[in-house]
Amino acid sequence: MKVLITGGTGDIGSAASKRFLDLGWDVHIIDLKDEFDMGQASYAKCNIMDFEDLKEQMQGCDAVVHMAAIRGPTLAPNEEVFRINVAGTFNVYEAAAQLGIKRVVQASSINAIGCVWSIGDIHPQYFPLDEEHPRFTTDSYSLSKQMVEDLAEYFYHRDGISGASFRFPWVYNREKHINDGYFERMRNNRDNVLALFEQSPQEQRERLERLSEEVLAFRKTRPLEYAQIKDGKHPFAQEHADPLWRFYAFDRFDYWVNLDDRDAAQAIEKSVTADYQGSHPLFVMAPNNTLGISSRKLANVFYPEVKTWKKDIQGAEALVSSNKARKLIGFDPQFQLTIPDA
Repeated sequence: MKVLITGGTGDIGSAASKRFLDLGWDVHIIDLKDEFDMGQASYAKCNIMDFEDLKEQMQGCDAVVHMAAIRGPTLAPNEEVFRINVAGTFNVYEAAAQLGIKRVVQASSINAIGCVWSIGDIHPQYFPLDEEHPRFTTDSYSLSKQMVEDLAEYFYHRDGISGASFRFPWVYNREKHINDGYFERMRNNRDNVLALFEQSPQEQRERLERLSEEVLAFRKTRPLEYAQIKDGKHPFAQEHADPLWRFYAFDRFDYWVNLDDRDAAQAIEKSVTADYQGSHPLFVMAPNNTLGISSRKLANVFYPEVKTWKKDIQGAEALVSSNKARKLIGFDPQFQLTIPDA
């Protein structure tokens, strides 16, 4: 099995490369770095916007894993996010079509339905979310992910290219993130949410109404566009009198889901080898939410308008379903994020 991985030096791409090499596959990586060492994998510097070079790098491959993209609207102007993510993805599929490659797997995002980067509030219609949920994107990055899913469907109908478009949540590497302050923030979030749960219903309602008004007014200024992350500071990482500010302003918009990079690599491997036809957007999530507390209670407090439940979830079970990925490719997550004690 020879596989090309675009964007193979990134977090998910390198995890997939490692898994493929462990399986004895022939792995070829392309990215924008001058050099990259991933053991037995071959590497070439290649921009997916250079169609002829991209096609040359794809020669002789049995499948393509497309991970190259601008990873959010904070990292480039809107027109660049759209151009690279959409036109670059078209190039990948077009090159595969011309070479007769029939399996292309790509990184979409949970944001294909419109959530984390939204300029307004989000309105889930039911829980747990699944691939049938409508898409309501309002930012350039999420729109680009919506469109790359549509491109995958187009190339299946036109050229018979089958594959999965993975709606990845936040994908983490535990060794990388254990010391970067993330887990400390998650502990604080959990403690603050548990403290909120102890308040009376009226106190909760008044507090969340204040937060909602402030957060939605802030999001309407589009703080997550136009390369806003500078010097490592996120636009929502600002001081606020209410310790739930960042949680309400940002974490609430991703439904508290996550995925270990090793499980992301597992999903990619299985999507390359599984016997199926068609173009399939797939959610792939860790079994439980990031906080390790009741998902029902989180939904009831932070999304009280949602009254429809497609499944009777238990405990901290994720509010986004991976059932389709389990059935189609045999996705079986092995790792669960747990917040270590301080």
